[in-house]
Amino acid sequence: MKHSDLKISYNYANAWFARARDLNILETVYSDCLFWKNILQAEPIINIIFSNPICQKEKKNNLFDGFSGDKISEISKSVFYLMNENKRAGLWGKVLDCFIKNYLEYKNIVDTKVVTSRVLDKESLEKMHKVVKSVFNCDDAILKNVIDPKILGGFVLTSSTKIYDKSLCSAFENLKKKLTNI
Repeated sequence: MKHSDLKISYNYANAWFARARDLNILETVYSDCLFWKNILQAEPIINIIFSNPICQKEKKNNLFDGFSGDKISEISKSVFYLMNENKRAGLWGKVLDCFIKNYLEYKNIVDTKVVTSRVLDKESLEKMHKVVKSVFNCDDAILKNVIDPKILGGFVLTSSTKIYDKSLCSAFENLKKKLTNI
């Protein structure tokens, strides 16, 4: 993605975020963004169509409306229509990412990948949620459990800004370094 496209995406997302905050509908618009992120992940061809300069604006709006139906807010629809009118519909996915990032920062929520050697049960996830809130000093956390048997045990927490490694694999590596440096 070009730097200018990234800047444009942030500008749209920031304006959309500010308007949603002013209208006190941040939660609704955040849900809209998650809804559309799921659609774009399930149907990546949609982003290709949105990015296609040959595809007419009306067809892009119809495609958008067909997937959105009455499931998203009018403000979210109007943002897409504006982007489409300005020939920026291909940036829709990136604008969604930027809005979600703004929302999570505003709410002090950390999106975290929790790497473990096995699937975490409900109780372990609840404990891990408390650990994440403490380690990242946040109000809430979104946890995605990723399984990697190579870590042997323990866990690795990863966010966009920080890695917290309490895995057995790393502990063994650190011990090995200490023993070889004696």
